[in-house]
Amino acid sequence: MCGRFSLIDGSKTVISERFGAKHWTAEFETASGGGKPLYNAAPSFTLPVILDSYDGERSIGTYARWGFEPAWASKRGHPFANARLDTIQVRPTFREAFAHRHCLIPANSFFEWHREKGIKQPYCINVRDEHMFAFAGIWEPSPRSGGLPTFAILTTESNELMSRIHDRMPVIIPRDREELWLTTHEGELPFPAQYPSEKMQMYPVTTKVNKVSFNEPEAIERIPDPGLGI
Repeated sequence: MCGRFSLIDGSKTVISERFGAKHWTAEFETASGGGKPLYNAAPSFTLPVILDSYDGERSIGTYARWGFEPAWASKRGHPFANARLDTIQVRPTFREAFAHRHCLIPANSFFEWHREKGIKQPYCINVRDEHMFAFAGIWEPSPRSGGLPTFAILTTESNELMSRIHDRMPVIIPRDREELWLTTHEGELPFPAQYPSEKMQMYPVTTKVNKVSFNEPEAIERIPDPGLGI
């Protein structure tokens, strides 16, 4: 799964340069907190994303709420932070969005936890040689999100690196396949679901990350090995 990630600079300038967004919605221009460093973003946060299309335009930069809500969801429905790739085409909740509404979710790193010896130890994971990368996401215009799109991050079985701490990992898009993800809707990923272990790195970080309210640079700083055998 993926329940937290960092986006150190989500400004219009940086996102435009890195992902080539050609248009921007009014929501992006007016949403508060644009470009504010987010070292510990969590579900329910409003974050910059690149949509496949919006109001007839392609490659749209906007803000979206993390927590996918189908348009038909009841008011009591629970938003989905993640969507499992292995079941996404058969689950009514996600099937239509997977077929028609893709997005890029910019990130600098993400977090996962390993519990051992009574310790819930967070680890920071990122892509080597890529300061910023993108998760594969799906989006939905939800009537409950105040006019903003909502999104979920696709997840798959862990690669060799991630399997040391968890059995699931987010789907990370290779840089040269990002545009293809936005423009191709054929029911399958146009790239391998598991990002290669050798192109990623993982290291322990402070347990302060366990609190959603903690949003400091320390969140992504390496700490000494906690001795959990990872």
